[in-house]
Amino acid sequence: MKRIIFEKYVDKVCSIYGISREKLFTRSRVAHVNEPRYLLYYLCLNRGMRMCELMDLLEQNGLKVFNTSIYHGLKMVDKMRLMDRDMRDMLNEIELTTSIV
Repeated sequence: MKRIIFEKYVDKVCSIYGISREKLFTRSRVAHVNEPRYLLYYLCLNRGMRMCELMDLLEQNGLKVFNTSIYHGLKMVDKMRLMDRDMRDMLNEIELTTSIV
């Protein structure tokens, strides 16, 4: 079930940011790739996914990350949420419109 939610979040994040799945799962440190990746971390963990589940799903898609990288991404999303109302609205909409059905 977590895989289904993960895949839906990947599709939504890629669609919103206009990037490919392949780009999302690269080790790129460019902001236009980092931000959507961090958003994916945030959405998955906020949904109740365990850190190890997220790390496994990322690795299955070709991206090996450590928990420190994920924590950094979460901290960045928290900062963006505080400073950017559009980011808050986008996160809320994604969370409200994503279901497993």
